[in-house]
Amino acid sequence: MAKYIFILKGLVKHLLFRLSKSEFREYHNFPFDYNKTPLPKKAADVMAACCGILEGLGIRYRLTDGTILGLYRQGDFIPHDDDIDIDILDYAQVECLHEMMKSFSMKLGRKVIYKQKVQQMVYYNSDKIVVDLVFWHSEGATVFNYCERGCRRSQEKRFFESMPQLEYRGRKFPMPSQIEEWLGMRYGPDWRIPKTYKGDWKAECGDIERL
Repeated sequence: MAKYIFILKGLVKHLLFRLSKSEFREYHNFPFDYNKTPLPKKAADVMAACCGILEGLGIRYRLTDGTILGLYRQGDFIPHDDDIDIDILDYAQVECLHEMMKSFSMKLGRKVIYKQKVQQMVYYNSDKIVVDLVFWHSEGATVFNYCERGCRRSQEKRFFESMPQLEYRGRKFPMPSQIEEWLGMRYGPDWRIPKTYKGDWKAECGDIERL
């Protein structure tokens, strides 16, 4: 019964999302609280497969946020991290990407649109592995994202250029350019010091501001 209630709620939420005329539109529907679900062991395989999908579509992307912080700083995922973070730059064929993610048995749990542009799509699978795709949009030398209501994230576009590769479990992944400078901008000067807890990501995000 709980499964059918979840499906019904999802259909209603998706309908309201599609019918909304507001500037900021958000769909959110997960069958579990992924903020309290550390990444399962299969997360590395899922990350590699999803990155392969992005590469096959010619999408400019990079590992980001807690994912790249852990992989660069300590060579593995942060123990209390709960999702795989990926940034995407200037990509408009979102439906094509969505179909490819579905073909890999990934289900959409969150979608954010701001001013008719997709800002975020978060997927999950049956193993409760969450993949968070954040879409950045260029304006000159700056890239912007509006995945949180009433907030704007902005970074210098140069962090998306000449992205170096990080090797993890025999595969190479793109990461932000000038990675240590980027980590200092994103997490502050103490980014090298691991934390034993996961707090509010917005409180430690150096690129976000309220509108």
